[in-house]
Amino acid sequence: MVSVPIEERIAIQELSNLYPLYCDTRHYDKLVELFTEQCVFDESVVGAPSVAKSKAQLREVFREAEPRLGPLMHICTNHIISAFSGTTASGMCHVLAEGAFIINGEEHPFRIRGYYDDRYAKIGGRWYFTSRILKLLVPSQGSAPTIGGITYDTGSPHFKI
Repeated sequence: MVSVPIEERIAIQELSNLYPLYCDTRHYDKLVELFTEQCVFDESVVGAPSVAKSKAQLREVFREAEPRLGPLMHICTNHIISAFSGTTASGMCHVLAEGAFIINGEEHPFRIRGYYDDRYAKIGGRWYFTSRILKLLVPSQGSAPTIGGITYDTGSPHFKI
C-alpha cells in the first residue's frame, strides 16, 4: 500500500466521488471543473466518439452527449491510490454505471462494469483529474449491437481492457 497522508487521501477520494454526482445530476460545468486545463478523458471503450484532451473539449463532449443521455447512475467504489508524490498521484476506482441512452426517441438501457484509471494533480491546494480513462472489466450491456468496436450482446466475450 502506498503511503498517503490521510487528508490527501480523503481529498483525492472526494474528487473521485464528485465526478459521478455531477455526471448523474447533469451538473456538467461543475464536472468539467474537476479537471486540469490540459487533461485526458477517454470513454471510447464504450463508444464515446472522441477523447477529450482539454477542459474545453471535455465540455463539448458532455454538451454533445447530453441529448442522448437518459437517466443514469454511477456507483464508484474500491478506490485505490497506487502512486503519490505530494503534488501528483494515480489511482483507480471500480465503476458500475446504469441508465439509458436515448436513441431515436426511445430509452435503451445500458450497464457498464469496469474501472476508472485516474491521474491526479494538486494545484493551488486542490486536487484535479489530469486523466480519467474508463476500462472494462467484464462485457458491458449497451444500447446498440456494437458501440466502439465492442459487442454488447449479453454474454459476449468481446471487450477491450
